[in-house]
Amino acid sequence: MSILFLLILTILFKFTACVKTDTLHTAKKGDVHRSQQEEVNITTDKKEYDLEKLEIIVTITNNLDSSITTVNMQGFCSILRLEQQEGTAWDEIRNCTSKAPIRQITLRPNSVTIVRLPVSLPYHSISPGVYRVSLVFARGNEYWGKKHLISYSNEFTIFMSKS
Repeated sequence: MSILFLLILTILFKFTACVKTDTLHTAKKGDVHRSQQEEVNITTDKKEYDLEKLEIIVTITNNLDSSITTVNMQGFCSILRLEQQEGTAWDEIRNCTSKAPIRQITLRPNSVTIVRLPVSLPYHSISPGVYRVSLVFARGNEYWGKKHLISYSNEFTIFMSKS
């Protein structure tokens, strides 16, 4: 086995959070119903990141026997949303400034996808704080006009190093 594969397995077991999949009803923003299914897991490689050397490696594991579809041009212009904790609430950080068109991205059944943040597209800077990433998706090969689900990563901290 390759060293990278073993490293990914170690990270998955070390930092895997109990991630639940929530159903988003698109009719009303904020109307979220929780489910107990762990169908799509999202984990980060660390729990703390230095803002000066920011590289977050996110692992998305689709445990479903079907594809899931999401869209790009979200947090850091990727398929993931970046959320910062403000008190007891979570605010989405819309930091992608690219004018590229939004595209559907399909993740295969029973697959693992690695996303490195930030990606090399233009984005607004972020500040120190507590964060998480989320993935909004639909089951199958079509995102538009379908019921959307959301999975959250573990929480992590971005801090400013004392130079």
